[in-house]
Amino acid sequence: MTSDGRPATTLEQDRPFSVEFAFDVREPIPTLNLAVSVHNLRGIKVLDESWFDSAPPERGAPGSYVARMTLPAVLPAGSYSLSVWIGSAYETLVWEPDALGIRLEGAVEASDRVVHLRLPWEVRRTDARS
Repeated sequence: MTSDGRPATTLEQDRPFSVEFAFDVREPIPTLNLAVSVHNLRGIKVLDESWFDSAPPERGAPGSYVARMTLPAVLPAGSYSLSVWIGSAYETLVWEPDALGIRLEGAVEASDRVVHLRLPWEVRRTDARS
């Protein structure tokens, strides 16, 4: 979805976007985890993020949930496939390869990089010239 919460599969490359998944837990799963991986069209995994890294201790209690992950604007323009895994330390409950296809619109560059961080640069002159 777009940064303002609208559903979309074509997004702007220079803006963050979110993916959202609804799921139900019918019985306690103390080590419940959710992961999303993003692959480019060459099949290269460019991101693999897990909820476990930031999940609260009470995760996995029975109930209905909506999980949302916001991705910063680090991917270059192009097409991507998102895969979803839900499971525990002991079993896979859901594995949806290629669950969603998205297109990031923006400037297409000659670079074949997998992330575009837009890191700040500091360049200063070091000689004594005025």
